[in-house]
Amino acid sequence: PVLLYHHILKEEEIKANGWENNENVISVESFKEQMDYLHNNGYFTATLDELQGFIDGNIELPKKTVVITFDDGYLSNAIYAYPIMKEYGFKATIFMRGGASILPQKAFDSKTLQVISVSESYKYIYVFEYGCHTYNLHSTDKNNIPLLLSLPKDKIIEDLKMNKELFNTKY
Repeated sequence: PVLLYHHILKEEEIKANGWENNENVISVESFKEQMDYLHNNGYFTATLDELQGFIDGNIELPKKTVVITFDDGYLSNAIYAYPIMKEYGFKATIFMRGGASILPQKAFDSKTLQVISVSESYKYIYVFEYGCHTYNLHSTDKNNIPLLLSLPKDKIIEDLKMNKELFNTKY
């Protein structure tokens, strides 16, 4: 199984900021319960490379294996998920939006959606690997069609290369 998360906030922050009906937001308390369950039941968290090796038949993985991913690279992942996962020795991949992550890191504010800055991402490498979630195509066109479906293939490849280069230069 692959577990996908987005934004993580404390229960009181979810209520205070009006996120109660957003299915992309999970409480820290619920996330901790889920990670406790995985840990207490002997689950192994595989990296994407390990998953690929398993799919290719090159490595074996424990029967109780999960892959954990985070979409968009929200700073809340580093603030709240990182310490919980580090405590258990868990690994995960964050799919970063390159264009958003080149800005300087601001202090965490639960009222806004902030992303992990590339310049700060090294702090979390004990848990997180970073993957590509486009550089600047995380939106829709004038007809509300995702840019990844509406743009020509060469434009999409160019955008993905920009994001890959951004993270390859740091690691």
